[in-house]
Amino acid sequence: MPHFLALYTLAFVLYGASAFVVSREASWQRTLLIVGAAAIAMRVVLWGTVPSLSDDVYRYLWDGRLLTNGVSPYAFRVDSPALDYLATPNRALVNNSWMASPYFPAAQGLFGMIALFAPESALAFQVVISLVDLLTGALIATLLFRLGRSPALSLLYLWNPLVVVEFAHSAHVDAWMLALLLAGLVALLGMPPPDRRAYWAAPVLLGLASLVKPLPLLLGPVLAWRLGVRRLAVWGVVVVALSAPFVALNGLGLAGPTDGVGFLGATRIYAGQWNYNGGLYHWLETLTTGNVVPWGAPSTAPGAQAARLISGFVFLSVLAALGWTARKADTEGLLRRCLLAMVSYLLLTTTVHPWYPSVVLALVPLAVGSDRTGRPDWWPGLPWLWFSYAVAWSYLTYVGEFREFAFVRNLEYLPTLALLAFSLVTARQRGQRGFRLDAAQPVARRGP
Repeated sequence: MPHFLALYTLAFVLYGASAFVVSREASWQRTLLIVGAAAIAMRVVLWGTVPSLSDDVYRYLWDGRLLTNGVSPYAFRVDSPALDYLATPNRALVNNSWMASPYFPAAQGLFGMIALFAPESALAFQVVISLVDLLTGALIATLLFRLGRSPALSLLYLWNPLVVVEFAHSAHVDAWMLALLLAGLVALLGMPPPDRRAYWAAPVLLGLASLVKPLPLLLGPVLAWRLGVRRLAVWGVVVVALSAPFVALNGLGLAGPTDGVGFLGATRIYAGQWNYNGGLYHWLETLTTGNVVPWGAPSTAPGAQAARLISGFVFLSVLAALGWTARKADTEGLLRRCLLAMVSYLLLTTTVHPWYPSVVLALVPLAVGSDRTGRPDWWPGLPWLWFSYAVAWSYLTYVGEFREFAFVRNLEYLPTLALLAFSLVTARQRGQRGFRLDAAQPVARRGP
């Protein structure tokens, strides 16, 4: 772990220097080729490495094996004797084997497809997830071009060491969610209004993204005004229609034993029991429970549910405010509000694993505005670029005895909150100096 953190720190120094250089390039075409070629190389060199920071890929392999053998991943916990006839060595590597799958149908579709062509292959997941991740970078570049900014700023996502490690090495399925989400945003915000295919593709893609992990649903209030009632209905229909068969076969799983069985059985466990590496939520929980240790209090501790209720109320209030102010926002204003919705979740949720900020990092290049000279306004992104570095230190939890460290949480969240506060306080001043914030403050922008 010290070796990893040392190299990770060096990678971030080089990443920051690269971002600064690219932001000052007048011509983006050649730079974009360099960004793309290096992004591919960064991922290829990690293919075939044994996932050592996270073992989630073994759950993906197991779910894929069940699907290709006609077994629902929501029907049985991993260690169920009923599944012994399907056992492989990888089954013993699945984490939380006492529960059924927590992954939704669009994620399961990817697991099944990979298992069909490359069963029991972690390398196959690394390759496919990397390709999907590169697609996300291309979609970010597309949106940047549509916004009149340099597509080469997609480097902020494609070269981020956290993104590279978590997807090319650990093969987290979040990359699939991000590709579908960004495709939906391109269809919604980056295509000309007469494009009828993009008009209906947007809610379908957003619905599919929500069925990998439900995070995109949190953007509903922000995007509702742009989508309109009909497309919001299509988004909902996609989610319900693709979930219904699994609910009919396995039930919802919201009652009974806590073994994750049922469509939402594992989600129920996650929402009720998981508590790891939280930020504002952790400090709120400290106040309501009196828990002074770095790790979270059990959900049954007195005051724990109060912390969850307060945190949830604050988050929903933020979403409501963002949704209300999004009524007249232009495309850039909507993207910045999407970023704020995701970072609010990140700060107020009970659990933050190192790959969770990837959804924020995908929005950072789109939220970085430009001044009258075309130079980037870095402040909206700086808090999360720092966080994407510091969150990797939470892997120290797994060295020796499982435990969290107060200094790691402080390293992650205190600078992030300070940078965020400064960014929000000075946002209006930057807008007056010519940085584009939304439609109410039009400025001249340099074209691509």
